[in-house]
Amino acid sequence: MFTTSILLLSQWILAELRPLSDSGIYNTLELGRILEASEQEGVYHFNTFLTIELISPYLAGNIENSVHDVILMEDLEDHVKSFAIDEFPVMKPDEVERFWQERVDREIIERDLLLDELEAEAA
Repeated sequence: MFTTSILLLSQWILAELRPLSDSGIYNTLELGRILEASEQEGVYHFNTFLTIELISPYLAGNIENSVHDVILMEDLEDHVKSFAIDEFPVMKPDEVERFWQERVDREIIERDLLLDELEAEAA
């Protein structure tokens, strides 16, 4: 069983990871299990080493989960956090394309609504 702080740090990593896909497909990622965790103070950072399981129905290779080694680094002076991951989750290419197209379609609708509002204000 891992501490609440390890769970919160794992959730922080997931929250930082989700917006890193242009298509938005990483928003489907969920935290599965925390397989390993350790901590160590370094010269400039407090480091948390994690092995986590990420889950998504859209992972490539028809797998349900992928395992990743992650380091979360918290600056000792200003407490700013950053992370490094061994490999980004690989998603099914067809699903990435579908998510991308859905995002483009949503942005076109939002743009058109904004233009309609601006035209109405100008009239």
